[in-house]
Amino acid sequence: MRREVTLRVTAGLLAGLLAGCSVPGTTATGPAGPGEARSWAAPPVAHQVSVRDGRSGERLGFEELLERLAAAQVVFLGETHTDETTHRAQLAIYEGLLERRDGRVVLALEMFERDVQPALDAYLQGRGGELIEELPLFRVENQGYIHYRKGSLVTYAIRDYIGEEAFNAAMFRYVRDLRFTGPPYTTSLEYLDYLEPAVPPEYESIVEDLFRTITLWDFQAKEGEWERTEDGRYLVRMTVEARKYRADGQGVETEIPMDDWVDVAVFGEETEDSPEEGRVLAMEKRRVSEAEGVIEILVDEEPRQVGIDPFNKLIDRNPGNNLVRVREVGG
Repeated sequence: MRREVTLRVTAGLLAGLLAGCSVPGTTATGPAGPGEARSWAAPPVAHQVSVRDGRSGERLGFEELLERLAAAQVVFLGETHTDETTHRAQLAIYEGLLERRDGRVVLALEMFERDVQPALDAYLQGRGGELIEELPLFRVENQGYIHYRKGSLVTYAIRDYIGEEAFNAAMFRYVRDLRFTGPPYTTSLEYLDYLEPAVPPEYESIVEDLFRTITLWDFQAKEGEWERTEDGRYLVRMTVEARKYRADGQGVETEIPMDDWVDVAVFGEETEDSPEEGRVLAMEKRRVSEAEGVIEILVDEEPRQVGIDPFNKLIDRNPGNNLVRVREVGG
């Protein structure tokens, strides 16, 4: 079936992706996952879509479209989720730009780092208004609060837990092996087949918690204090509470044992270049396995705040109480 795609050319360069899609007229063989191969012949995209200039209404050939886009500085590509033709057209455009610009193409995806608070709020609000069933991330299709909001949070968290280099390498292997494959198309299960080997053993539960189940945490920094040490440093103690919950599709939550590595941090005075929490004096992952406990950290400067999961890398159902001001012992 021939589909009509309306694209507006803007001044610029980018592309939007993606993995598991095909390019025009390509026949390719590649592993469907570790140890498995598949082969298919992709029909040319130009035979499946017609292109119209969004300003003039003029019909364009696919090659003419690529020539126009190659002269731009930024190209914004939208999409319809789970629509094969749209995704094939996106990848064909990306491949066409790579060829016409000798590989000088920057690919940017819809992503964020901080502030993650709006995305976390949107996910929590969305799940509170779910009328049918909330699905785990690896099964989601058309629930925007999950695939956009939670998906962004999870990507941010996974990259932090396994490291940017390991994350990028896993994603490179996934795209390399599966970008030209056809029916049956790649799924989130194959994505996890590539991601999980990159996760260090001590963090392996994070994939189960963030992808395969609906897991939430409830962290609270209850109290913080500091005292000077004999060598002039600052010994900081924070009392924290940490609980973990597993939810079903109807939102019923059950508390489960907590045994996770979680960021704890000490912040100093806020500066022009620091996050709003203050300059980071120390931040490290600590294993938290009790509902309530005291964590000690040594820093070189006077602290102002302490926090547990201060940047909301995990799905905290009440993220507003993760930080607390510290006081001097006896002060």
